[in-house]
Amino acid sequence: MADERSQAERWVGFAAGIVAPVTVLSALLFYFGYVSSRSRYEYFGIEVDTIGLSTRDYVMRSPQPLLVPLLVLTLGAAGALLLHNAVRARIDAARGTPRAQRQERIIAWTQLAGATVLVIGVLALLGYSLIGHLSYYALFTPALGARVTRPPLLRWRAVGRAKYYNVQLYRGIRKVLTAWPTRSRLQLRMRWTYDGRVERFKAGVYRWYVWPGFGRAADRRYGRLLGTSTFTVGRATRAR
Repeated sequence: MADERSQAERWVGFAAGIVAPVTVLSALLFYFGYVSSRSRYEYFGIEVDTIGLSTRDYVMRSPQPLLVPLLVLTLGAAGALLLHNAVRARIDAARGTPRAQRQERIIAWTQLAGATVLVIGVLALLGYSLIGHLSYYALFTPALGARVTRPPLLRWRAVGRAKYYNVQLYRGIRKVLTAWPTRSRLQLRMRWTYDGRVERFKAGVYRWYVWPGFGRAADRRYGRLLGTSTFTVGRATRAR
């Protein structure tokens, strides 16, 4: 009976050793597939949760965004392993000398720095739900402080149930544009009309704000500020 029990325990342990990594791997594939699909559909102003993709669809979409990171991690891990073996061999050969002791201290500090970076990365990943709404984070393009020479495409994070957005653009301290696009992007032009004046896209520092709008546009029911960002037009541009 004891032999049968020990054999059963071995089979259970063997199965658990396979199932646990497969579960973790499936969860990672689903996560990267979901994030990739969500970013792609948000570019077109579509909420990915509304199009009915299944868990299998998300898993099948994960290899493309994971290809480059996995290659980099694999090559980096192989290089780090070779470097570790080479350094360890030199330390073992010179063990007991002051130089070897200094090298061991450097390795210890390097390991501590690597562990710190790993912990920070995990905390940032887990804290996305807390920092995702902060200003400067929800506005995608142009990048904060970017220098442009042509009218840029303003893009920001789509908000669920938002029917439109209120975008306000300032050049210096003067407002030069207010728009209500229905999608999470707005293409600026070389010239436009605002408040009865013809405005032109010219040199200066621009700051833009975005608020999500809910319900009918006439109700003017806005959510909290989605974000604010700036870009600079380096030199005056001419309309063709």
